[in-house]
Amino acid sequence: MFGPKEKPQPRPIDDPQTWPPPEIAPLGPRETRLRPGTHVAIHSLRAVSAVAAILGSYWVVDNTNQLVALRDRGVDPGAKVTSKRILSGKSKTYEVSYDFKVNGFLGWGTTSVSKTQYEELTEGAPITITVLPDNFAVRRTGVVDETRVRHANSSGLTATIVITLILFGSALAVREYARAQQRELADWPAFTAQVTLVHHLSSGKSGKTYLVSYQYVRETSVKDGAEEVTTSGDPPFKAGDHTTVLISPRGVPKLIRNYTMAEVAEA
Repeated sequence: MFGPKEKPQPRPIDDPQTWPPPEIAPLGPRETRLRPGTHVAIHSLRAVSAVAAILGSYWVVDNTNQLVALRDRGVDPGAKVTSKRILSGKSKTYEVSYDFKVNGFLGWGTTSVSKTQYEELTEGAPITITVLPDNFAVRRTGVVDETRVRHANSSGLTATIVITLILFGSALAVREYARAQQRELADWPAFTAQVTLVHHLSSGKSGKTYLVSYQYVRETSVKDGAEEVTTSGDPPFKAGDHTTVLISPRGVPKLIRNYTMAEVAEA
C-alpha cells in the first residue's frame, strides 16, 4: 500500500502484420496548412499595419492642418528663454523652456533644439516661435511658411507608408516562412504511429510537459520514438491512439502535433 509507486509501462504495439500501414502517401505541398498560432501572428501584424496606416494618415492630416493655420494666422509673440536642461538617455536631448504674451495672455512651452542652438541660447534670450493667437496649444518653433507645410506633409506621408509597408511585409514574411517549413515537412516520409505511453514530466507557466512514446513500422520492422509535448490542457494523446510521425532527412522521427492526418488532408 505504501510501497514505491509502480512506473507505468508502455502499451505493446498491435500486431505488426495487420497494423499499421507501412507508409502513408506524402502530404504534398498543397495539403499542408499553417498552425493556428501562425495565423494569429499574421492577422495581428495585418491589423497593426492597418491601424498604423489609419493613425499615421490622421496624424499627417492633423499636423498639416495645424501648419496651414499657423502659416495663415500665426504670429511671433517674441518668446524668451526661461530655462534650459539636458536629458540623458540613449542619446542626449537638449530642451529649452520659454514664455510669451499674446493680447495680454501669458503662454509658455518647451521645445527640443540642437546642441549648437542650446549652447547659443541663454536665459532671457529671444527664441522664434509661431503660435495661434486664439489657441496657444497650436505652436511650432521657428517660422512656418509654405515650404515647411509642403515638406511636413510629404515627409509625414512617406513615414506612414514606410511603416505600413514594413508591418505588412513582416506579415507576409511570417506567412511565407511558415509555409516553407510546412512544404519541407510535406516532403518527409509519413508513417502511422501508435502511442504506447504518455508520461507527465513537469508543469510550469508555459503549461504541462508530457513525454509521448510511440512505435511505428518502417521497412517491416518496429521502430521506437519519443517526443516531449507541452500543452496548456490535457495531454494531446493517450496510450493506444494512432497519430502520424514524419521522418526527417536525418532519420529523426517527428510527431505531427495537434493535427491528425484527416485534418491535414482537409487543409
